[in-house]
Amino acid sequence: AQTEFKSKGSRDQGVPISFIEFEERLVRLPLDKGSVDVAMLQPGAADAIGPKNFRLVFRETSRLLKPNSRFLVFIDSTRKLPA
Repeated sequence: AQTEFKSKGSRDQGVPISFIEFEERLVRLPLDKGSVDVAMLQPGAADAIGPKNFRLVFRETSRLLKPNSRFLVFIDSTRKLPA
């Protein structure tokens, strides 16, 4: 599922923001290589996608991110990321 909206913040007013949720059937997201400024992995997502898909998500995120951009991974501080 993809949701788009314009931010309402003062510094980034009007910047288009898109959210795309990972789906197992989508090995490649419908975005061009190097077209993403920032990617986020929400809390609990590592558990939801499972260890098998975890590497796929990181690989696809790496493909999509622009050089020197950021991948923010939010996890419970008591948990470790899958190896």
